Amino acid sequence: MVIRGGRLFQQFSIDMYVKMENTRLDFLRLNQDTIRADLYQGILDTLELGENSACNVGKRIVLPPSFLGEPRDMRRRYLNAMALVHKYGKPDHFITITCNPNWAEIKEELAPSEQAQNRPDLVARIFHAKLILLRKQIRENKIFGEVASMINVVRFQKRGLPHAHFLIILKPGYKITSPEKYAKYVSPEKSSTKNPHLRAAVIGHMMHGPCGAAFPKYACMQTKNGKIECSKAYPKKFRTLTTNETDSYPLYRRRDTGEKIKVRKAELDNRSVVPYNPYLLAMFDCHLNVEVCSTIKVVKWVTPPEAAWRIFGFNLFDVYPHVQPLPVHTRNNQLIRFAANEELATIAADEHRTKTMLTEFFSTNARLPEGERYLYSEFPEHFVWVDKKKSWKPRDCGIVIGRVAHASPGEGERYYLRLLLAHEAALKRGILEQDNAAEKCLDEAVNMEMPNALRRLLRQY
Repeated sequence: MVIRGGRLFQQFSIDMYVKMENTRLDFLRLNQDTIRADLYQGILDTLELGENSACNVGKRIVLPPSFLGEPRDMRRRYLNAMALVHKYGKPDHFITITCNPNWAEIKEELAPSEQAQNRPDLVARIFHAKLILLRKQIRENKIFGEVASMINVVRFQKRGLPHAHFLIILKPGYKITSPEKYAKYVSPEKSSTKNPHLRAAVIGHMMHGPCGAAFPKYACMQTKNGKIECSKAYPKKFRTLTTNETDSYPLYRRRDTGEKIKVRKAELDNRSVVPYNPYLLAMFDCHLNVEVCSTIKVVKWVTPPEAAWRIFGFNLFDVYPHVQPLPVHTRNNQLIRFAANEELATIAADEHRTKTMLTEFFSTNARLPEGERYLYSEFPEHFVWVDKKKSWKPRDCGIVIGRVAHASPGEGERYYLRLLLAHEAALKRGILEQDNAAEKCLDEAVNMEMPNALRRLLRQY
């Protein structure tokens, strides 16, 4: 009877999720004084001063990075995504998929006269299943080619429907290198669809608008430089050929066929079609926008479907392959955790507790045969970190990319240690004699988005 409560079930879902979140926060708040953390060197220094009680040292842990939505969690996800971009290059495809409340899988489960909005649990489960299918089409069926890396994020609209964004990085042999190849994956025309089911999907999901001067109150309309215009720049212009835009997004071919259809009392043509992939659109029958891209720029109150999504424990963020963060610390400056009732002498004598990924990287790498030693960032590709044993073991399967923790120049020794770890034995123990950091800095700046005049000036140096 609970799931037949209509809007009351929507409110019930939100209340249950909020209670779960409050329980997690209460646990963290009530255990701040129980579990403490401090640098190992700080514990040794405290012992020398005659202090042996752990309750008098250490710092409080406010929120762990595992708590979804907090700043450290967002920063960790961003850095993981950037590690994949650093390893495999810029994204090639950007996909947005939005839940369709009229999916047959949803309608079949609704009671007579029941609406999809009153079944957030059903909406969350079906959309989660659709995402699994979409990932399979991209990664296993390789509809765009061999995938090197993929990132997707689930978000929720103001009206509650879930949608997801995908960034796909292809392997070198499958990248799109010219505008002529765009049409193989993306179509921005309704006139090119001969399949009746696909044509209906284009008209039902992939037509933008109506908007423009005649429809100033449409959701996408905004005032810019004193003019009211579409924030998505629709309707587009007719084009006979596909070309590249200045910010690396293509300007797709949109032929003037003279064909128009009526959408919300307005007649629309190919200029209002949102780019899509015909194969995926016919399969999923929902708003599924596919864009070809080659730039990284494309990187409250709770709604009922989001509450159901969180209660079910579905992931809001997913990356392929997995990224392993790698800590960086100087000698005796690793972070260790301890309870307030422990003795500092016992903590300092516990060698197992002081082991970290970095200390074990040195010892494990030293045991490898000559010529087979790896950089710190390469280590997770060949070894797996076993947290309970605090040791690395050879990797048998899977792909994992290492990401060395960030360090700013103001941190002194830790920053320079990170530089050494990022280069092969400090350029074969020349301790960065051939240091080209300045050159790399300028190269990186040239590749960033900046005015052409500044880019030309940097290239002169």
